[in-house]
Amino acid sequence: MKFLKWFWIILLWIIVLLWVIVAAYLQHPMFWADPSWDRLARIQQSPNYHDGQFWNLTETPMMTPDENGENDTSIFSRLKWDTGRRYSSQEIPSVKTDLKSLPKNQNTLVRLWHSAYFMILDWKTYLVDPTLVSGSPVWFVNKPFPWTSVYQPEDIPEIDYLIITHDHYDHLDYFTMKEIRDKVWKVITSLWVWAHFERWGFDEDDIIEMDRYDVSDFDDNIKITCLPARHYSWRLKQNKTLRSSFMLETPSKTIYIWWDSWYDKFFKEIWEKWPNIDLAVIENGQYDMQRKYIHMLPDDVVQTIKDLNAGKVLTVHNSKYAMANHDWDEPLNALDERLDKEWINSWITPMIWEVVNLDKNQKFSHRWIDLDVEDWLEYKGNKYLHHSSINKDRIWKQLKCLLPKSRKSECDELEFYQWKGHSDDKWLIQCGDDGCITYLKWWIEEYPTQEELWIEGSPCLSQNPSDLDCLIKDLPANTQEMNNSK
Repeated sequence: MKFLKWFWIILLWIIVLLWVIVAAYLQHPMFWADPSWDRLARIQQSPNYHDGQFWNLTETPMMTPDENGENDTSIFSRLKWDTGRRYSSQEIPSVKTDLKSLPKNQNTLVRLWHSAYFMILDWKTYLVDPTLVSGSPVWFVNKPFPWTSVYQPEDIPEIDYLIITHDHYDHLDYFTMKEIRDKVWKVITSLWVWAHFERWGFDEDDIIEMDRYDVSDFDDNIKITCLPARHYSWRLKQNKTLRSSFMLETPSKTIYIWWDSWYDKFFKEIWEKWPNIDLAVIENGQYDMQRKYIHMLPDDVVQTIKDLNAGKVLTVHNSKYAMANHDWDEPLNALDERLDKEWINSWITPMIWEVVNLDKNQKFSHRWIDLDVEDWLEYKGNKYLHHSSINKDRIWKQLKCLLPKSRKSECDELEFYQWKGHSDDKWLIQCGDDGCITYLKWWIEEYPTQEELWIEGSPCLSQNPSDLDCLIKDLPANTQEMNNSK
């Protein structure tokens, strides 16, 4: 009995101590800030705020029932769904760009990681949702892929406009904000989010707080309009802060800045008012069926792209965190497949930190398709593929034909040829810099027991990837006599 008595006393003290530690930790400024009375009065007058919280334009349930009709909202339910490929097993390709040395007279965009990107437009610099230090208040949640933390706040140059869409931790990082505070001229954000910046030491004169459909005009013919989003906010308190998208208009560009949201009718309304959007940055990733009204599924992304009809589309919210139950590259592959079927060619796929010239039509390879080598593919030497017990459907999905859209139908007419310079179990695949142009699906179905593939770069194809005649002309002399194996 005496032992049990001391056991319960010690357990009680441990619980009290843990409660005190947690309560003290939650007082850290990264978690929450209440607005001043005058700011709160403006919030309470907003047509989007009632019953103590901000509301979406359309009713949006946080969770939807699974196939068993259950709503399991716990983090443990998502952990048990883990497929094993939520994290990339190999470093995602990226390039190191010195943002501070980019010319101000060129309209450019550089995607950082997750939903963050940097822009130079008409001599002004813009930074959107930078999360360069931490995407979570605790180290064991939202752990970034290890190679995605190479770039830090000190790599960020002077910023004219910092745009924050909402206050989720993976979009508003306290530690990044503290580091770049003295580099920022103006902060553009939504109602109540202003309070975080005030608590973190930003000058209140430098913060522009906007409600839906508010318009802010700045010098040099710059206009920013606050627009709807269909999501939720949670930073210790739920839906107390407004979540928004923004339309940025400069003398030469119109940019739609969007992030986490589900599909809604307001996208068509946005296009009706801004029919000539140069670039739309939209969400693609961290979705699942139980949160399908919070994060868009691939089909929703396609419909949004159609509705906005922008000249260029950049998708974000992927490739840094494993926040949902899908393979890390599924959002990219699923969107690629759907846009191919729709013959939509506005999607740009730059590497992380690669410079995008917004005044030109650049071609970008699908840089993510060669990854996850340990799971299903092993690269050796000069583009040598070792084919062992790998997923054949995935190979076809990853290394499919990447011809320009106007020549896509010719993929199915390409033939495989045995390379006479090698043994019978090796086959030639000619590739240009823009991707393979062979009918790999047929090869896998026809020769399921083959163990090795050779990929040889073709200088002719590199210069003109759409020139199919080059496939024959550029072969080495000892391979001119080939067997048609189709």
